[in-house]
Amino acid sequence: MMENKVLSLLQPLEAKPLSILCIIPLLFLFILSRLLRKRYPPGPKGWPVIGNMGMMGQLTHRGLAELAKQYGGIVHLRMGFLHMFAISGPGPAREVLQLHDNIFSDRPANHAITYLTYDRADMAFANYGPFWRQMRKLCVVKLFSRKRAESWDSARDEVDHMVRALGLSAGEPVNVGELVFGLTRNIIYRAAFGSSSHEGQDEFISILQEFSKLFGAFNIADFVPWLNFMDIQGLNARLAKARDSLDGFIDNIIDEHIQNKKKLNDESGDTDMVDELLAFYSEEDKISEPEELQSSIKLTRNNIKAIIMHADAVSGLAVNGDRGELYSMSWDKSCKTWKTSSDMACIDYVGSAHSDAVNAVASSGGTVYTGSAAGKIKVWRASASGDRRKQSLKTTLSKHDSSVNALALTPDGAGLASSGGVTLVWERRDDDGDDEEMDFYVACCLKGHKGAVLSLVCVSDGFVTR
Repeated sequence: MMENKVLSLLQPLEAKPLSILCIIPLLFLFILSRLLRKRYPPGPKGWPVIGNMGMMGQLTHRGLAELAKQYGGIVHLRMGFLHMFAISGPGPAREVLQLHDNIFSDRPANHAITYLTYDRADMAFANYGPFWRQMRKLCVVKLFSRKRAESWDSARDEVDHMVRALGLSAGEPVNVGELVFGLTRNIIYRAAFGSSSHEGQDEFISILQEFSKLFGAFNIADFVPWLNFMDIQGLNARLAKARDSLDGFIDNIIDEHIQNKKKLNDESGDTDMVDELLAFYSEEDKISEPEELQSSIKLTRNNIKAIIMHADAVSGLAVNGDRGELYSMSWDKSCKTWKTSSDMACIDYVGSAHSDAVNAVASSGGTVYTGSAAGKIKVWRASASGDRRKQSLKTTLSKHDSSVNALALTPDGAGLASSGGVTLVWERRDDDGDDEEMDFYVACCLKGHKGAVLSLVCVSDGFVTR
């Protein structure tokens, strides 16, 4: 009986061999796809093609926490044709971040980042491996060493120019944001390229701005790769134009440095970041470098271009006129103290002031307050040793749940305000003049902003936040 049913089903196909030839490959592909399909952790089912992209608005930290309650500590999400995983809970986090950190250490890079960094030829997005380890060694030994930082006279020159500009504007309103941005731009440009004329600086900044926009632009091809060749959004043309601009700009600078024949073993020469990197350029002599570095590190032009695009910025400044000092903070977690006299000497350097980028600084009397992206505020007091200063950490304030973006002091220096997701006003509990024991408490919390508070100013007996 069963055989008769099968024969009756196949009878219409006897005269249609072409139909059979079409059905068999499709059936084979379907069975093969089912057999080869990988087993993924549990997660919400997605739509065909787009997967879970329709949930992107819900995938905040709270949304992911709700998914973890439903599906467990490892949640599978499909964004287009990309498979992603959300890790929640101490157990899975320990597995990923500690036991298998070398496997998960690579940073994901979209099409724009991969293209603009010359297929991850930089440090920020390079895959973990021999090249990344060599670049880290290069940074520690050459680019960001303490000796190198203290030898950058160009930074002191730019700070001196800024202080002089402030002096000329005494009694007049000053746009602090514009002033700090100009200082940061000038320091980065001079440290990277060694030019004090700032010629071509506007072109370089415009290239950086276009790179920043392209890095964060939504590209459907990142999620559906086979759409990349169609360039539906026109991003590929913008990417090619941006990289051509960078190639032309930095190639000219590299050629100029090579032609000038600046050598790292010339103690009298003032070298910049390009000079330091060219010492490891595969077409250059590496006479002055240690043998272990010469044998392990070789850079191409694309490496040099990509590395230059990731210099850290000076993120905050504060001037203490009574003490004749200027304090500069950086996203590289460091803090520096400078004399505001004509020589602008660096008199103190704290290399790891915070565990994350330092965003804000304020000063009153001999006390310096610094705030970081880790949500911490640190209070420092300086002790003098000849012409040097030594900043000593007195206490750490830890009431913020997010990044500390701004700090401000009351005119008498007794009150401190800090802004992140909210604005906290701090007062000193032991205000008895004892600088050894500094105990602060939160006097009040100011709320009302829907987003992060980015700037903070003390006016009269109150604070203005934005």
